[in-house]
Amino acid sequence: MPKRVQDTVESTQFLELLMGKAQTHWCCVGFKVAPITSEVIKYWRRAPITVVYCVASIVLVTFMDHQAGQSFVKQTAMEFYQQARRSMDNLIFEDDDDDDDDDDDQDALAVGNFDALSPAKRMTIQSYFCLSYTSNLLRLYEQQRSWGGLASIALQLRTKDALSGCRPLDLPVLRCWARWYYVDAWMSLTLHRDCLLPDMPPADLNLAVLQDADHISLYRFANMATFMRRYISAMRGDQLLNHESAKPTAIYYSITRDLDEWYEKTGNTSDKDNHLHLCYHAMRLVVLYQFLPPEHPPKDEMILQDALQTNLSLLDALQSLSSKGCDQSTYHHMFFAIHNTASRIYTYFHKMRTNNSYYNANTSKWRRISKDQLPMNFVLLKRSQAYVNDVFKMRFYAENIERQFEQLGIKVPPRLQQPDAIPIFQLITCGDTVDASDIVDAMDTVDASDTVDSNDAEEETAPVAKKRKKRKGIMDKLMQLPEVRIYRLKSTLKRKHKKTYKVSKH
Repeated sequence: MPKRVQDTVESTQFLELLMGKAQTHWCCVGFKVAPITSEVIKYWRRAPITVVYCVASIVLVTFMDHQAGQSFVKQTAMEFYQQARRSMDNLIFEDDDDDDDDDDDQDALAVGNFDALSPAKRMTIQSYFCLSYTSNLLRLYEQQRSWGGLASIALQLRTKDALSGCRPLDLPVLRCWARWYYVDAWMSLTLHRDCLLPDMPPADLNLAVLQDADHISLYRFANMATFMRRYISAMRGDQLLNHESAKPTAIYYSITRDLDEWYEKTGNTSDKDNHLHLCYHAMRLVVLYQFLPPEHPPKDEMILQDALQTNLSLLDALQSLSSKGCDQSTYHHMFFAIHNTASRIYTYFHKMRTNNSYYNANTSKWRRISKDQLPMNFVLLKRSQAYVNDVFKMRFYAENIERQFEQLGIKVPPRLQQPDAIPIFQLITCGDTVDASDIVDAMDTVDASDTVDSNDAEEETAPVAKKRKKRKGIMDKLMQLPEVRIYRLKSTLKRKHKKTYKVSKH
C-alpha cells in the first residue's frame, strides 16, 4: 500500500471530513446503508469501526474528489473496505477469546439493557449490510455474495432466538429484517439467485410496529418485497406467460393489480419518497421486460404501453435526483434497463419500417416514443456521478450504447446536449391551462423542428398531414414561453380521456 494512502486512511481528520460529507449527503448515503441512521454517523466515534470504514469507502467512491486523482481515491476506498473487513474478522474470530466481554454482554441481555452491549455486537447485522454494499460498489462481487449470506444467516438466527423466547427482538433487528427482506428479493429478481430469507416472514414477526414516521419507508419496502417475491415465485414456476397465446397470464395480472392497488394506497410520489418511487417502477420494468421477445413485439399491446410508461416514470425520477444534486449510483442498473427496454421496442418497429412490413401510424407511434427515450436516458447516464467516477463500469457500458446508437442511426439531439438541458417533461407554457392530449400529440415528434421522414411522407394522408402541422404549431408556441414543469400529466401514452391540467412555474 502506498504510504500516501496509508497515511490518509489512518488520519482521524480525514475520517471526520468523510463522516461530515456523509451527513451532508445523507439522502444518498442513508439509502445505501439502511437501516443505519444518521445519528450513528453523527456520533461516529462510538459506532462500530466496520460501519465507519464502509461509509468512508462509500463516500470516497460516490463523491470522488478529482483533484486527488481517481487512482488514489479508489486505492484509498479499497483500503478502507479492507480495514472494515479485517475488523469484522476480528469480531467473529476473537469472540471465543473475549470471555469477559461476552459475560458482560450476556448480563446486559439478561436484564434487557441493550445499550450496554458493545457497539460492534449490537450492530453486527448492520455491519454485514454495509460490507455487502461496499464490496458490490468496489466490484468485489463474490465477496458481496458472502457478506449477504452472512447477513441472512445472522438475521435468521437472531430472529429464531427471539421467537423462541431466548431474548427479545429489539427494534434494530426488526429494522434489519425489513430492509434485508427487500434487498434479498431484489437481488433474486435481478440476478436470478435464490432468496436467502423465507418468502413469508415468521408469523410472530410484527413488522407493523415500523409504521411510525421514522420507519414508514422501511415498512413500505418490506411490503413491496412481498409482491416482488410473488413475481419471483411465478417466474420460477413459468407462470407469468401463457405460451399458447403469447400473452401474460391471469397470475401476472392478479399480482400486478394487487401491487398497483397497494402502491396507490400509499399515496407516494417521486416528490415524497423518491427511493420507493424508483424501486417500485424498477421492479415493474424488470418484470415487464420478460414479455419483450428478442425478435418480434408482444401480441398484447398493453405490454408496450406499460413498458414505455414505466420507462418514462423512471426517467422522470432519475432526472429529479439529478436536478437535486443527488447521487444516482444506487440506480446505475436502471440506466441499462431503460436502455434495453427502449432499444428492444425501437428495434421491433425500426425493422418493420425498413422492411415496409406492418408499419402503420400505430407502430410508428411506438417507434417514435422509444426513439425519444434512448437519448434522454443516455444524457442522464452521462451526467451521473457514477459515470463521471466510472463506478460499476459505467463508461464501458456508455461506449457500448454509443456504438449501438451508430448501428441504429440514432443521434442525441443538440438540445439535449446542452449542459443545463433537462429533457424529461420540461414542457413550456405560460402558467395557463393546457390540454394534456394536445401536449401528448405534440410530444410525439422527436423535436419541434423535425421534418417528415421520406418513408413516412409516402404514407401520410391529408388528415395525418394536417394533424402533424397542428402539433408542430403547438410545439412552436410552447417553445417560445418560459420553462415550467407539468406537475400532473397522468400518462403520456394514454389518450382515451381528454383532461385539462393546470401548470405552474417550476
